Amino acid sequence: MSAHANSPADRAGSLWLPFLISIGIAVFLITLMPTVMFWDRDEAFYARAAVEMLQSGNWILPTYNDAVFPDKPPLIYWLMMFFMSIFGQNELGARFASAPATAASAFLIFLIASRLFDRRAGLWSMLVFASSTLTIYLGITAMLDAVLVCFICLALWAFVAIMQEREGFWGKAAIFLVAMSLSLLTKGPVGPSIIVPAVAITWFFSRRGERPPFWQMVVLAASTFIGVGIFLLWAVPANNMSHGEMLQTGFGEHVIHRALNPMQSHGAPGLLGYLAFLPAYIPTLFIGFMPATLFLPAALSAIVRKPAAEGTPSPRLFLLSWIVPGFVMFSLAATKLPHYIEPMIPAFAIAAGGVIAGRLSAGTTSLRIGRWLYILQIAGLAAALLAVVALAPTLLLKIALVVIAVGCIGFAFRISLLHRLSDYEQAMRTALVSVVLLMESMFLLVIPVLERDIKLSKPVAELLRKDFKPGTPVFDADYLEPSLVFYLGWPVDSPIRDVPGDQAGRMAFLTSPGESALVATREQYELLKALDHADRLVELGSFTAWNTNVSGRLQTIVVARLKP
Repeated sequence: MSAHANSPADRAGSLWLPFLISIGIAVFLITLMPTVMFWDRDEAFYARAAVEMLQSGNWILPTYNDAVFPDKPPLIYWLMMFFMSIFGQNELGARFASAPATAASAFLIFLIASRLFDRRAGLWSMLVFASSTLTIYLGITAMLDAVLVCFICLALWAFVAIMQEREGFWGKAAIFLVAMSLSLLTKGPVGPSIIVPAVAITWFFSRRGERPPFWQMVVLAASTFIGVGIFLLWAVPANNMSHGEMLQTGFGEHVIHRALNPMQSHGAPGLLGYLAFLPAYIPTLFIGFMPATLFLPAALSAIVRKPAAEGTPSPRLFLLSWIVPGFVMFSLAATKLPHYIEPMIPAFAIAAGGVIAGRLSAGTTSLRIGRWLYILQIAGLAAALLAVVALAPTLLLKIALVVIAVGCIGFAFRISLLHRLSDYEQAMRTALVSVVLLMESMFLLVIPVLERDIKLSKPVAELLRKDFKPGTPVFDADYLEPSLVFYLGWPVDSPIRDVPGDQAGRMAFLTSPGESALVATREQYELLKALDHADRLVELGSFTAWNTNVSGRLQTIVVARLKP
């Protein structure tokens, strides 16, 4: 279908408003980033790998704690290195790339939804995406999913533009190639596993007279293979430098083995455990899509059962081709993590945006289900906030938690009422305000206070830096958190080493020459102290917390000096 007076480009209208909204999204996320310590172990793994690449000047082979780190391709480390050179080797520098990537994804979602529907649907789609709980979490953390989603959206925007316009094919194909290459350099085969089925299924099932010629799809297929070649320009040297570990572990373990076996307790062993976790991403989607859960059942119903708006490609076909293959693939994989479904969230957001803007028809039953799911979610959130009141260490924090919980209930009442009156746009506007207020209040007032009792690594690292010179040998006994390696910030050639578990190894540690630092659980420290006949171990301090990285177990960590 050729461009005309009512072309997709015309329906998108001026780009200033979505551009300004994207800037606002980035600013909102950036304000949340430096307020809290690292959440996920992966945050610290990736951030420390970037620091070590920055220190060593080796941009090819990622390392962590001075050992090969083959988990992921290098693009996220390169981005972190760039922003750390600006903001420093801290949480903001490590996390910064996620904010502009999320904002760019939102802008691309606007462009895609505007082509599939119209400008209003595009605006709502980008707002639904940016306000979803899972998107906000990934948009403020030092993870690679926000960057990956940006490149997936870029590739699929180029494809939709090719489907709708015959002019400018080669430029769009070049964009598709760049996006495919960068997605591979971000998270390996995950990007193509979303992009390729969406492109192939949409083109194959589109009406013959309304799809681009076959040779153009051949060009896109060739672009995919060229993207793999660009990926190999990094992968082959990195694999050679690691003596095969990048291929064996990075692909063999973290792709193949992860798909076939649950890793790091992210799933359940055995056939019964596998079957029990098969539907895990259904509740994950409904929680992670909040607050637009209000429209999620209606959106799913609309794209599955209802006729979509006219256009090429069919919005219904394209969105299903984007959602279903990836959702099935990740559901069938044995290892499951909530952020695995983030690459499909833009498609769900576009469907929800179509419902809000009235471009997708939704039944009253599905809308009612969405409203009740949202009410249950807010009720659960408010109950959780009130439960934390008992654990809050200060009266001011207790009051803040109660106020936030009551505010959530009040917003939910107003939003559900507007939704029930079919004023969907006003309901979503109110929901957006509630998300901003909730996130800012939680990240500025609540979480920084609570995390002192659930995270240990930063105060431990601060004590080590205070009492020891950089590069002093540091040993751990049953406590080697990735965030400790990052926050300590020792030179790359001074890794934290484990104290051996056998008695001979422990005696060798206790009799080793020179000064060393020890980080150990209280239990391990007492065992070592009992073997310390020369009385070289001196306790410098201890920290106790409900450590979230060990399933919330109460842990006391001791920092000690091994005297020369």
